[in-house]
Amino acid sequence: MKITPVIGFGLLLTAVIAFAAQAVAPIPAALGPAEFTDGDSIVIEEILGTSPAMEIGDRVLVRGRYTLASQAEAKLGLSLTRTQVKVPVPILPGSNKRVAKGSGKFELVYDVSQIGCLRAGFSSLEDGKSFGTVFFGTPEQLARVKRSPERWIK
Repeated sequence: MKITPVIGFGLLLTAVIAFAAQAVAPIPAALGPAEFTDGDSIVIEEILGTSPAMEIGDRVLVRGRYTLASQAEAKLGLSLTRTQVKVPVPILPGSNKRVAKGSGKFELVYDVSQIGCLRAGFSSLEDGKSFGTVFFGTPEQLARVKRSPERWIK
């Protein structure tokens, strides 16, 4: 057994426990553009947060399911498309996980530290490049994301 997965699981567990100690409520977020190819998908089933605004200072927990068909392995993670200041964003240990080809469920946590729109997506383990994503947030946050209208889903 490798040490890295054990440490990763411990960090995720710590993040989830810390999140559970905060007052959280379901967030009725809207879905925005989804960009997937080759049979990949991410479905967001539930979003919980410390406020419905998903703004600076909020912590968000996202639960859902995924299908990874285009690659043997990938990183599935939450991130923020910044729509104002482009300052590096600290990454919470529980905001991403390694997934293998196939389908499964996920639970990820994200701390919002800048103005923008949240997204869940796949990225390559080799070079970190994104190859599939779905945006979500308030209608105002989604309006700031610049994507082709034909790629938006409801």
